[in-house]
Parts: sequence; C-alpha cells; structure tokens
Amino acid sequence: GAPPRHWTDFTVRTFGASQPPAAARATLAPLWQSAREAWGCVSRWAGDALPEAKATLGPPASATEWQLFVSRLGLEGLQASEPLLAYRLLSAVHDGQRVASDAVTALRQLRDFVDPDLRQALHAAASGWYSHPSGWEDECLGLGGGFSAYSNFACLRLLPLPLVAAWTGFLRAQSGLPERFLVVAACFGDAPRLLLSDLASGDLLLGPISPTPHLEARQVVAAGNLRLLRVVPASAPRGRDLLLWLEELGRRLEGGVYLASPLEPPRPAQ
Repeated sequence: GAPPRHWTDFTVRTFGASQPPAAARATLAPLWQSAREAWGCVSRWAGDALPEAKATLGPPASATEWQLFVSRLGLEGLQASEPLLAYRLLSAVHDGQRVASDAVTALRQLRDFVDPDLRQALHAAASGWYSHPSGWEDECLGLGGGFSAYSNFACLRLLPLPLVAAWTGFLRAQSGLPERFLVVAACFGDAPRLLLSDLASGDLLLGPISPTPHLEARQVVAAGNLRLLRVVPASAPRGRDLLLWLEELGRRLEGGVYLASPLEPPRPAQ
C-alpha cells in the first residue's frame, strides 16, 4: 500500500470532495490492501483462463465518478460506513465489469427510472464498453460465476458504478428497497439474480429467494419486497462481506475449485 505520508494525497485522489471523516480514514490502509489483493487474484485468473472476461474489467473509477455516484443515490450520510469505504476502494481498483449489453439492458428496462444524465452515460456505455464479437456471449462473462442447465442460465456480473446507481434506484422505486442497500452484482434474464451490499451491517446478500422450510427464518433478510440470504458463512466477521466474498472467490479461482467452461445462454427463437 501507499506509505503513510501519502495517505492524505491518496484520499484526495480517491474520494475528492466526498472525504470520509478523519476517524474513518484509519481503516483505509487495510481495506485498500484487501481490495487490491482480491481484485488481483480474480484478474490474474481471468487473464489466464478467460481473457474475454478480463477485458470487461473497468478501469479505476475516478473521484469525480465516485462523487457523482454518491450524489445520485444520496449516500452522503454514509461516508463513515466501513462497507461504503470498502466499496469505494474496490471501485478504485476496477470499476466492476463494463459490459455493453448490460448498459443496453438497463436502458431498455429502466429508461423511466433514471435521470437524463445517467441515461446519457448509459448510452455512451452501450457503445463504449466491452462487447464480445459474437454479441450474445457477453452474458457468459460474469466473474461472479454461473451455470447453464437445460433452459436455466445464470452468470453474475460485478456491476460498474453507473449500473449500480441505475438498478439500485430502480429497486428503491419499484420494490421499496431501503436506502442502505446497493445492488453490486447481477445477472439478468428470466431468473434474475442480485447481490446486494447492506451498508449498515456490511452483509452481502443474494436474492430474490423463495424461503423454504430448510431456511431458518433468521437467515432470510427482508429488504422492501425482496427476500435475501447472506452469502458468506454465519461465522464470518460482520462488516466487510463484499471484500471477504471477492477474496474467497479469487482464492477458489486460483486454487482450481472453480473452472472456466462454456455456458449456453438462452438464445432468441429463430
């Protein structure tokens, strides 16, 4: 990480005018190290095993992009939240996966729920972000993992800030999503999957789920109309689930627990 004498410059470059309170800055060094290591593992694996997925990784989100994101979602009151600090530092390494077809999907489905500036940014993304030459294979490049079986398909993409803002705003309006939640990863289609970060607790939650008898009531989290399930073990320390999840994902990828293999997304009827 950066030597201590450079942390003031680092926070200015990283957060701009959206500076975290002084007391919160003491956590930046370990969070920054964890963010770099977690993304590093995922990026190295993708470079070797799935170069097309590595090509989707966004550059670092600038301080200006971060300030705009915070303003769009009204997150100014959470500047001292460790989960939000951790998320900022993750986006300062890679701004998620910038996949053109995800911007197109957002424009098609969320047009009436995003402000004109965000709509303009998504239009630019639709032509400027990564697009696989085949077109439809974009859906298969989610670094959060996926599967295909019969007519079922899922492949989770780590979202860049404009899409986090768009989908979070949409779910606030349509599903009563409380303002402490961010949609940080998603896959779209007939059976959408979302990963949400709870900026109050630091929990990382998967949904929507349908509670079943084997899920204890205490495991299911209600967030507006959504029902969610924490994705890290209950024994994991609270507060930084997103970092823990990405670190573990990187370890499993580099350790060969997870492999790259072809997926077959549903194709439009001819």
